[in-house]
Formats: sequence, structure tokens, C-alpha cells
Amino acid sequence: MANMGNMINDLIDVAEENKTSTIECKWNDITININHTLSLQQALTFVSSASDMCFRDSDGEYMPELKEFAIKVLILKLYANLDPPDDISELYSLVYDSDIVDFIVCKVNSVQLNELINAVNSRVNIKVNSNIEKFNKQLNDIYYAFEDVQQKISDMFSGIDSGDIKNLVSAIGNGDFSSDGMAKAIVKEYRRKTEANDN
Repeated sequence: MANMGNMINDLIDVAEENKTSTIECKWNDITININHTLSLQQALTFVSSASDMCFRDSDGEYMPELKEFAIKVLILKLYANLDPPDDISELYSLVYDSDIVDFIVCKVNSVQLNELINAVNSRVNIKVNSNIEKFNKQLNDIYYAFEDVQQKISDMFSGIDSGDIKNLVSAIGNGDFSSDGMAKAIVKEYRRKTEANDN
């Protein structure tokens, strides 16, 4: 077991020795320090931030047109330690009107970056499916609420004969009808039936 522990330590030492940390590069006469590989914390931030940017804050609507843009922004921020402009139009122009993202991607750990992009896609899919399930649940809740109201109305009017309904329709047609009067009549009938059932 001790040998296994020593071997693990040796492997970690070799990995540390071979690790390429930060690469200093020139892009259009601008010096950029690029992280070859992100740390675990940076990788988690990459995935969560890129996927969150695909959903509108106000209502959580998924905007697929932002996914690639979000990934490119996170490449700028985390791999190249760049502080992107606050103006969204300027940021969009930086990403799509220059080759800076492609330049950075060529210098980083491609295995890690591909895995992070796959993780962003998976996280987005999970959230989209979760939103669909939530929406379907809300629809079901509304359906059952309407069904419950319909049943209560049906129970309220059971026992009222066709003559009463005919008189009500006639009163509506003649203008001898008020919503207040109808409400009082319904409440009175409901109480009468409730008291009859209790007895």
C-alpha cells in the first residue's frame, strides 16, 4: 500500500513538472498571457457561467443563439485572463470581428476545452428539459384546478330542475337579470342543499 502511495506521489510530481501553465503570446502586437489548462475551479466557472448566459434572466427562456457566443466570452475571460468590455455590442464585435478567440484556442489544452464545451451542452440540455417538465407540471396544475372548479359548479347546480334554468334564461333575455341577484340565488340554493345534506 505504501508503494502505491509513493507511485501516486511520483505521478503527481511528473504531472506538475510537465504542466504548461501560462503562455505569453503576441496577438497583433498585444501581449496576452494564456492559461494552457484551467484549474478545477475555473473549469466549473466556465461551464456554469457559459450555460447560465444562454437563459434570459427575466423569465428563464432559453436563447440558443447565445450559446456559442457565451462559450467564446468565457474563453476570453478564463483562458486569456481578459476583462471583456461591458458594452455587449463591443464584446460581440471583439468575438466575431477578430480572430482573437481562434488565436487563444490554438494555444490551450484542446482536450479540456472540448470536454468543457460538451459539459456546457449537457448542462443546457438538462436545464431546458427541466424547464419543459416545470411547464408541463404547471399546465397539469391548471387543468386539475379547472376540473375541480367545474366539479364544484356541477355540484352546486345539481338538483336545480330544468324549469329553474328556463326561468333564468328567460330573465336574462328580458333584461330582468343582475349578476348580484344571480349570485345571491346561487348562494341561497347552495346553502339550502348543504343544510339538507347535513340533515
